[in-house]
Amino acid sequence: MKVKEIMTENPIVAELPGTRSEVLKQLVKHNVTGMPVIKSVDGTLAGFVTRQDIFTKPEEEQLALVMRRDYPTINVNASVKDAARIMVDQDLSHLPVQETSMRPRKLLIQRSKGEDDQRDYAACQAGSDHEARRSSARQVPFGGSWHI
Repeated sequence: MKVKEIMTENPIVAELPGTRSEVLKQLVKHNVTGMPVIKSVDGTLAGFVTRQDIFTKPEEEQLALVMRRDYPTINVNASVKDAARIMVDQDLSHLPVQETSMRPRKLLIQRSKGEDDQRDYAACQAGSDHEARRSSARQVPFGGSWHI
């Protein structure tokens, strides 16, 4: 199965320039824990921002200084197994999917709730029963659903 078959089309994105306050409002409004960051000038992917990134730098208001610029991406034609392996190996909750270096058209998982379920799915797709069992034991203060 290919990544393009299970992606969230037109994911919620943050734009540069932007602020952590704007991102927090979007995260709360859409009940997600992270989103791709694009350049407002041309729509190219600039990085990724999560709640954890924002809470790690509570004094910083500029999105450009809060986000991660080196966040992994995957091609739309890659296999789901390859995507799952990247997510498990790098302990990711989200994986932007791109056809080119332009705007991320899709997102593998835009997590809102059910973090353990998503880690289990990714671990199983990557062939890691140990990771699935380990992630099930994690305490996560959410219950909920997938966004794929």
